[in-house]
Amino acid sequence: MSTLYYIFNLALVFVARFLLLDKSFLRKLFWTCRISLYLQIVIYFLRLGKYYIDENGVTDRYLGTFNDPNQLAFYMFCLLMVMYMVEMIHGVNCRVNLIDYAAFVFILYLTASTGMLLAFAIFVALYVVLLLVSPLFEVNSDRKRKLLFALLGLAIIVAVYLIFRKEISVLFQKSELFSRLLEKETLSASTSRSEISGTSIWQDRNIDKVYIYPQYNIFGAGQGYFERFWQAHSSGEIHSTLLSILFCYGIVPTFLFLYWVWTNIRHSTVYYFPVFIALAVESITLLNQRQPLFWLMFMLAYTYRVMEDRRYEDAVYS
Repeated sequence: MSTLYYIFNLALVFVARFLLLDKSFLRKLFWTCRISLYLQIVIYFLRLGKYYIDENGVTDRYLGTFNDPNQLAFYMFCLLMVMYMVEMIHGVNCRVNLIDYAAFVFILYLTASTGMLLAFAIFVALYVVLLLVSPLFEVNSDRKRKLLFALLGLAIIVAVYLIFRKEISVLFQKSELFSRLLEKETLSASTSRSEISGTSIWQDRNIDKVYIYPQYNIFGAGQGYFERFWQAHSSGEIHSTLLSILFCYGIVPTFLFLYWVWTNIRHSTVYYFPVFIALAVESITLLNQRQPLFWLMFMLAYTYRVMEDRRYEDAVYS
């Protein structure tokens, strides 16, 4: 099944390489992502979405139309990032607003995905830093407008928190997201074992196979049938994008993947780097390479480079 995912995403890369160069397609992609973003909100309020049920029968994490809360959160994050990246290329009629971000945060809260919370926090922090330093190396009224909206959004968040901090504190402490943050903090505090679950964070994400069976990192162990790695904490697959590729396919495919990623992003705008840095950090403990939007973001970086080259050529020869 994993091989079919790779074949499907390979076809996506080939098709996207051409379609993304069409601005009308980019505009349609932007609005498709926006509709998909709000569709999950509608599904939630219509009570059509699913919930994760743990071993105790408790329904604590929202799944929506997915089978895993982390994958739903990652999907929503990718939708938002694709919209953000398309805005950098297209601009006109394709602008991400505060409501879009709020919609994502709402679903993120419901899924209680700590990995995506970290990714979004990194993205926002780096993006604000870029907006603050951008006047030092460019004069762009659009950047100033975005900085103004970013600061306005931050001011609104701070004001709401100061007014309702007691209610917000109680609500957050009762949430599944808060309890998961505490659990992850305990897991991260020790590389051996936590007092809560008796496992380390590497065991929790099934990454322990990488160092228990290091010989497979050279040529790869192959995908599936993880029960053969009986010394590992669990028979589940590795929940880490890059380490999963390394363990299952070996050094050469991993190097080719990293080289492909670098060739697509190295000449793109600096405003894309908050996306990819957040994605890289989040991918350490989540398996993302099966989702098409994961690959689409790298193709958008390639598209930005091609579009900029075309603009430069038009300016030179016009």
